[in-house]
Amino acid sequence: MPTSAPTVSSNGTSIAFDDEHFAPQRDSTGLLGDPAALRDRYDADGYLRLRGVLDPRSLRRLRAAYFSQFDPGYLAPGSDPADGLFSGWRPTMAAHGTAGHPAHGFVRSDDFLTFCASPALEALAVVLLDGPVVQLPRRILRHFDRSRPRASRAHTDFTYLDGGSDRLLTAWVPIGDCPLATGGLVYLEGSHRLARADLDLLRARTDRRDDR
Repeated sequence: MPTSAPTVSSNGTSIAFDDEHFAPQRDSTGLLGDPAALRDRYDADGYLRLRGVLDPRSLRRLRAAYFSQFDPGYLAPGSDPADGLFSGWRPTMAAHGTAGHPAHGFVRSDDFLTFCASPALEALAVVLLDGPVVQLPRRILRHFDRSRPRASRAHTDFTYLDGGSDRLLTAWVPIGDCPLATGGLVYLEGSHRLARADLDLLRARTDRRDDR
């Protein structure tokens, strides 16, 4: 007897996790030495999945620095903070993104700000925008564990970051391994071709109007 496909949900709406709705992102790492090809791929797909841009050792050090901010009981006994292994016990703490949660202070730390100022990330932005770049002040860190069935809701970054220009890049960098089973980044294929007016119609259901 056939079994139904597993489902995921977004904003309370269930979506079948099958080949009709999901596919791996196209890897563009092989184009890193060809700026024109990178720009063409970015224009065509609306995103670039790239590997090896940053030193994995520096990402591991950053991950260790972050998880070292938590109550030791949050991590699996005897594990290295760099592994970020959840123990299954979640101590009482402030909501993510608010003062008192480790992420709130960490995104303002020298470790995180140095990472955000990575020359490799800046060089990639210069290639894709084909000119000088300026980093905007919004720098965030997303982190979820299995104690709560939550994730970042479906949203568009543009409304938070535009600053009057459409020449923008958002870099989502996994700080350590991010296998599919732990929850990765989902991109709506072709969404970069949607009209702004069409996206605005979705904001009441997807974005938090008071999120600044």
